[in-house]
Amino acid sequence: MTIRSINFVKGAVGAAVLVALAAAPAAAQLDDGATDCRATIAKGYSKLVSTAAKTITGCHKARNGGKILDTVDCNSIADADAAKGKIAGAQAKLVESIVEACGAETELLSTEYYFSCPAPCASASPNPIPTIGDLADCLACLGPELVAATSADTLDTPTPASMSKDDQKCHAAIAKSYPKYVSTLLKGRHGCQGDEDAEGRNDLDVCDEIDVDGKGAAALAKNEAGLEKSCALANLTNVASCATNMNDLKNCLQEEYDALALSSFTTTYELPATICPTGVRSTIRAGKSVDGDTNSTLSVGWTGLGHYIDIPDKYAISSDLDCPGTEAGSCGDCTVLGISATDPESLYSARCVENVQQSCTNPFGDDLVNCVGAGYVTNDCGYYLGTPLPTSAGGTPTCTMNRLFTNVTGTANPDTGESDLNLDLRAVVHLGGSQSRPCPICVGDPVAQDGLRQGTCTGGHSSINGDICDVQAFDKSYSTNGYPQVSGLSLDCPPHSLQNFSGSGLIIDLPLSTGPSSKPFGDACDGTQSHLSCACGVCNDGVTPCENDAECGSLGLGLCGQGDGPERAPNACDGFVCNDDAGLTDRGSCFEPLERYCDGFTKANGRGIIPCSSNGDCDNVTCPGAGCGDCELLQVKSCFLDPIEIEGIPSTTNPVLAGLFCLPPTSNSGINSAAGSPGPGAVKVDMLVDLLYD
Repeated sequence: MTIRSINFVKGAVGAAVLVALAAAPAAAQLDDGATDCRATIAKGYSKLVSTAAKTITGCHKARNGGKILDTVDCNSIADADAAKGKIAGAQAKLVESIVEACGAETELLSTEYYFSCPAPCASASPNPIPTIGDLADCLACLGPELVAATSADTLDTPTPASMSKDDQKCHAAIAKSYPKYVSTLLKGRHGCQGDEDAEGRNDLDVCDEIDVDGKGAAALAKNEAGLEKSCALANLTNVASCATNMNDLKNCLQEEYDALALSSFTTTYELPATICPTGVRSTIRAGKSVDGDTNSTLSVGWTGLGHYIDIPDKYAISSDLDCPGTEAGSCGDCTVLGISATDPESLYSARCVENVQQSCTNPFGDDLVNCVGAGYVTNDCGYYLGTPLPTSAGGTPTCTMNRLFTNVTGTANPDTGESDLNLDLRAVVHLGGSQSRPCPICVGDPVAQDGLRQGTCTGGHSSINGDICDVQAFDKSYSTNGYPQVSGLSLDCPPHSLQNFSGSGLIIDLPLSTGPSSKPFGDACDGTQSHLSCACGVCNDGVTPCENDAECGSLGLGLCGQGDGPERAPNACDGFVCNDDAGLTDRGSCFEPLERYCDGFTKANGRGIIPCSSNGDCDNVTCPGAGCGDCELLQVKSCFLDPIEIEGIPSTTNPVLAGLFCLPPTSNSGINSAAGSPGPGAVKVDMLVDLLYD
């Protein structure tokens, strides 16, 4: 189901009634109780809308006939219903029926169904809507207000003295006939939706604008014929409707009452967020996600061998927000207050820095309860940005733990889907276990991401093999490629600390944005390539990434250079010529040299993992399933373009955040030479977003 904006034509309704904040993912199939609840709401809500329309029509008739004072505002529910109380009676019946039929269906009080009560009825219920009774009160208020706002646009409040009898006849025809058109449309659409719900298809897209058996069109044709007859001698300026000539009047009346029918139908089943979120949950998707292809990708180093890395799939991160606005559509640029400590992700992402298998409760600080014991030097509680990251470049496997060194900062705009975030990471790089399994995996966990450690760590150091684990993310290249489908990645199964070649972690300053980023090659390369320009280096301290000498000089850290890494080059292409690839602005490809890989075990995106020069090289490596295959996969190296340019995609539901960074070298020459570090990095993170509310 999609939470859509309710589009009204003009006037008070368009300004004040309802603006949807975001689209929600498809809702789960409704059970019988929820389906019956929706049917009850549809029946009672439709009657309430019809009663409100008849009452307003009767009020205008009485006012034009001089039976009530011309100071009465018949487009006000209170004024129109003051004499007979019919609307109040219908409202009471609706509330009673909803509470009786829906009292146990509290799962409907969600962003997929009924979440917050919009203006002008926001005071009818706390927001978010806390109970079924509050939902009933909101709907009881909302139905008549929708009718009243449309009436204000199409009937206005002309004084009886300003209209002739012909003018009043025309005014009365509008008031009487067009609400019947709405009732006809609603009856058909509610029936349609009832059938859809019964079949488990509770999305509104099939029924929201349908005209069942053409009955709406017939009612409209009858209305328009009657309008021509009733308004033939009228002065349409005096009638004070939405147009002053017949053709325009027909068009605008249809437009207004079509909008009323749509809004009345949609609000029957959906009340999306009209308030600003207090947080956001982002579910990260790999380039080759279990849900299909996405825009996610990661490339590091100048050799090109560390490009097209697929990030772990389906892990989530929640952040708290402080928005300057209070209403959906005007929330503005909300300040990201950091990681939410109260959401489920914190339970498996917050871990002791010196024992990642141990959960802790005070990220970015000391945890004197959980992070203590023999061998502990510090009591630091860290927050890990996902599970271990497996990759293999040039025959050198690595397993990297990415930890947030300080809390996330930045802004996020729930109205536009634009975001700018700053991540201060420490990438703890370990030499991987093997080319086909760089990181240990969690096998046999029956339910992933439930916080229950019911799987078993496999493929790591003997100190963790056999430990219990909860699958927290997936990776189609290394954790499920040929391995059991019930396997995945987990912080419960970390690489061994003795394989760490990055100390407390490589410093990664990673800005992520839904906008554009650019990084030119602005520093002289090293040694025999010093006449060329490179993108990133490391200061003389060997740990601080840099883009030029001035940057290091300002920190008192000498010059920007290769550090303990290999001599830097722009790329590893023959002649250093990086050619554009269609559709990419950050990476290209070399014409030469061609590289060979084993064809039986590849990345999920089809690129090679295990380099070879003969079939014997593939036979000498252990791969799951049918083995590593033959040395038959040919591909050219990837390379970074100068400048490296990358751009995210703003969205309120499926944004892509992109960023460029500099990667310092590790203390392992093999890892540095394979990937080409120090060197640049580029990342795109495709995510699904759920807005969170108190």
